[in-house]
Amino acid sequence: MEWIFIAFLIFLLGILCGGGYILQRDKYWKRVWEELGKPEVSGIKELKKL
Repeated sequence: MEWIFIAFLIFLLGILCGGGYILQRDKYWKRVWEELGKPEVSGIKELKKL
């Protein structure tokens, strides 16, 4: 029965890590966009090409 609790904790940790990664990734590209002088791009793919 305790293995269900451990599995749930591991699952919850995975969700939190994934969400944190997504939030930090968005903040990183927003900072890059501002450092480049806020160029007119339609998405991150175009920003990576600059």
